[in-house]
Amino acid sequence: MKILQGKTAIITGASRGIGRGIAKVFAEQGANVAFTYSSSVQAAEELEKEDISCEIIDLRTIRPMDHETILKSVKKTNRLVILEEAWPFGNIATEITYQVQSRAFDFLDAPIVKINTADTPAPYSPVLLKEWIPNSNDVIKAVKKVLYK
Repeated sequence: MKILQGKTAIITGASRGIGRGIAKVFAEQGANVAFTYSSSVQAAEELEKEDISCEIIDLRTIRPMDHETILKSVKKTNRLVILEEAWPFGNIATEITYQVQSRAFDFLDAPIVKINTADTPAPYSPVLLKEWIPNSNDVIKAVKKVLYK
């Protein structure tokens, strides 16, 4: 059993590989990009009601990282929002930002927006933890920011 942000999934059967360095893309018709899966899906559903379509990429592995899928998406959408449940300094989002800016800068129509946890120690209280972890409202604000809405 695996628990992620209060959502439970039962994993059955033999261990299956996910494909090292192969990202999974959801909703390939999009106006912007969001990474990871949990809060992004909820935000994409809310944004769809406002006629904003999002492309969501679940990297699944970070070493090796599927840079080509990320770059292909940025070249198509011209925007990038990165969601990572980690502190804002020295994380994977920073590496993705560097790679996109160095390899696809001319395709960006807006600055890259990173969504991370607060730059504070992780809280123990469930109430504080809920506020500390990025959520779908954070994603919605970031998407609207890169779309200048």
